[in-house]
Amino acid sequence: MGYPVVESAKSMVLVGFINRTELVFALEQARKRPDANDMTPVVFGPVPAAAAAASAATSPVLGNSSFGVVAAHAASGHVPVLDLAPWMDQTPITIVARYPMEMTIELFKKMGLRYVLITRNGQLLGLITKKDVLRHLGEMAGKSHVAGGMVVDQDLMVNRLVG
Repeated sequence: MGYPVVESAKSMVLVGFINRTELVFALEQARKRPDANDMTPVVFGPVPAAAAAASAATSPVLGNSSFGVVAAHAASGHVPVLDLAPWMDQTPITIVARYPMEMTIELFKKMGLRYVLITRNGQLLGLITKKDVLRHLGEMAGKSHVAGGMVVDQDLMVNRLVG
């Protein structure tokens, strides 16, 4: 499996998805760098100088996003940053909240998905895994309304998965 990557914990805007195996590999490679340590900032893409400067001006410690940490770090004269963008999928498969469950199941079947991310207006709400779909199908087995094409409220599934 892996982890969704969001712009910030406050905005929850989905940026991508990083596979656990890729993340472990990238972190192992970073440990080999002589200029990296436990305080090395991690980003998922290049940090434009203007964005870093604006964020640093907002807050010298954290800023409004991950750019703040990088900007403060760069301002201190310590430039190295660990960029994990090369290992991140910037276009993960997503569906919108309230997408029909029947169609979601078809996506898993036809595309061989292991997970799908759920968003609303670009914000991450949660994710559904293949195991979740199989569990749902098991719970619904024998219930005639599922065969009739019922639309399952995925907000309920998201709440079950995330909350």
